[in-house]
Amino acid sequence: MCTISGSAIAFVSAGTCSITASQAGNANYVAATPVTQTFSVTKGGNTITFGSLPSRALGSGAFKLTATASSGLPVTYAATTTQTCSVTGSIVTLLATGQCTIVASQAGNGSYAAATPVSQTFSITKAATTVKIVSSSSSTLFHSPVTFTATVSGKSPTGMVTFKDAGTVLGVVALGRAFQASLTLSTLSVGGHSIIATYSGDANNLTSTSSAVTVAITRPNPANDPDVRGLVAAQVNAEVQFAQTQIENVIQRLESLHDENTPWFTNNIGFGGSATQAPMDASAFADAQNPLQREPGVVAIDKAIDSNSAPVKSGLRTPSFGVWTAGTVDYGSTNLLGAPQLQSNRFTTSGVTAGLDGRISSDLKVGFALGFGADRTSIGTDGTTSSGDNVSGTAYASYHPFGSFYFDSLAGYGAAQFTSSRFNPLPGIFEPGARKGSELYSALEITSEQRWNNWRFAPYMGLQFIDAELGAFTETGDRTWALSYANASMPEISSVVGLHVGYEFATSWGVLSPTLRGEYMRAFDSNAAQVLTYADTPGVGYALTVPGLGANTFSGTLGVAAHCKNGVNATLDFQMSTAGSFGKSQGLRASLNIPF
Repeated sequence: MCTISGSAIAFVSAGTCSITASQAGNANYVAATPVTQTFSVTKGGNTITFGSLPSRALGSGAFKLTATASSGLPVTYAATTTQTCSVTGSIVTLLATGQCTIVASQAGNGSYAAATPVSQTFSITKAATTVKIVSSSSSTLFHSPVTFTATVSGKSPTGMVTFKDAGTVLGVVALGRAFQASLTLSTLSVGGHSIIATYSGDANNLTSTSSAVTVAITRPNPANDPDVRGLVAAQVNAEVQFAQTQIENVIQRLESLHDENTPWFTNNIGFGGSATQAPMDASAFADAQNPLQREPGVVAIDKAIDSNSAPVKSGLRTPSFGVWTAGTVDYGSTNLLGAPQLQSNRFTTSGVTAGLDGRISSDLKVGFALGFGADRTSIGTDGTTSSGDNVSGTAYASYHPFGSFYFDSLAGYGAAQFTSSRFNPLPGIFEPGARKGSELYSALEITSEQRWNNWRFAPYMGLQFIDAELGAFTETGDRTWALSYANASMPEISSVVGLHVGYEFATSWGVLSPTLRGEYMRAFDSNAAQVLTYADTPGVGYALTVPGLGANTFSGTLGVAAHCKNGVNATLDFQMSTAGSFGKSQGLRASLNIPF
């Protein structure tokens, strides 16, 4: 229980300690009687030092306890709030938010009494979280889907994630597997968007907000849209066709003025049916699945064989003035090769002209004509259409300087009004629009009228100039998709050479004349540049180029003309033409001229 060294007692353990005091005496004294004293040795005191514990966030990790006992004996720990924390050895594990109480104990031993347990309580707060957001694309087309995915880190987080765009809630999604939430949208407006994700938190996790992810919502380049390209091409080429039709009709009248016996009134408006097969030029459109369908009424009218090309000695007085009409009213359908389902059947007036002319001298005749033209064009298969009407005025003159030569010239101006309806497949809507147009045109033709017995030969050559203009306009549909079109123009110069051959058979009632005409037209390359923008972003422009109808056009006409002695003339013509890759056409035209 105890030991002694000298006069110092050392306690070994608790119990009863007996100390015996003795004196052995010496030469002068006898030994003293030993005296024994017994006393109890109790266990030593034992106290625990266990400092307070700070609050900790759930998910911040386990930590080690460091309490000590005055006895130097090891301290043991226990958690009394097992729902929020647990202790293994001296390591504390955080389980849930709330209060956590740890009790530190020291049981003592043979020498030290058990220490009084000391407890410490601290708060376990919600776990800190972070949110990371990513997008499936940094840039996407308007009305195309884009997906935003938020990943939340924390203590097994649950709950909801709210996606916002500049404070506007886009959607609220529950966390799922891998602590992720995803939102797919196709309704973001055009422009830049900064998207954030906010986690709502739960019983064990704090709320948090991500940094922003930026996504740009764009619209496609409208210059690559086949319907846009087809619409512009239809309007530009319709302007050219308006002018060409009036040139053809007036030239037809000028050729008839070579005959001194031209009746004072002639009607050359024919009614015919045509079937046109027109494979479009591949360079004109980016998408061959969206072809331009042009009705026969917008195809240039071949030169009609003038009903008076073979003079009849009718005895009629040569008039000093004349009234005339010319043109063709066509009906039929266009058919893109290999795609018969893309037919469009409508009546179309391609061009009608009426004029008044008079004799200035024996060699000079002048006149003025008014013309009307119409164009109806279907583009693609989704319903995009363009309609145009044109009114024009043309001054013309025919001069016979000498011999068999005739100089025919004309100059005119036309004004057009177009309406359109363009289908946009992305929102599935139509964009209506209206624009004005105009055309300046002129032509010069030199003809040599030759006769040999009953044969009549008329070689001719000429130049044509057309400057087609389209005004600016803005579509009036959905503002997001409406386009603004700038002014556009297409100048075109063409050269023409041809030969008209006829043979006259005299009959009891007049003259019957089979005719043949061949013509070659070379249109020098010309293009129209169309600049367009989205109506709500006028500062961002796109450009497309529309090729002219151009290239080489060959045409031929087989006909028969009947010239009666009473001045009645009739013609029947079968016409054929080809314009290379722009197509082929054929048709019939009849006319009847009755003098008054």
